[in-house]
Amino acid sequence: MLPACERLVSEARRSVREVSWDEVRSPGGAGDHYLIDVREPDEYRARSVPDAINVPRGLLEFAINRHPALQHLDEQALLATPLYLFCGTGGRSALAAKSLESLGFEQVYSIRGGLGALP
Repeated sequence: MLPACERLVSEARRSVREVSWDEVRSPGGAGDHYLIDVREPDEYRARSVPDAINVPRGLLEFAINRHPALQHLDEQALLATPLYLFCGTGGRSALAAKSLESLGFEQVYSIRGGLGALP
């Protein structure tokens, strides 16, 4: 990764809320929430986690409210719903979380380490 990209990811990780897989899956921890896989569709098809929906990072800002799993939420509910984002290593999900926060999403979390950190 280019040094500038590493710096961008590092800054995103410092500015967003990162959680572990254990925190997402703890009883009573997350409540009603959505797991968002921000990787590309071919990566998602190759390996993902149960109940995760795929909204690639490149389309996230434009497509998050149009995904069939989220369409039933009005804007206010969507902005307030906990969204747990992950990718392969946690870099793309940190960047995606930062972007969604800038759009007004209130409960956005990046899963630290992504799929590579699954227990």
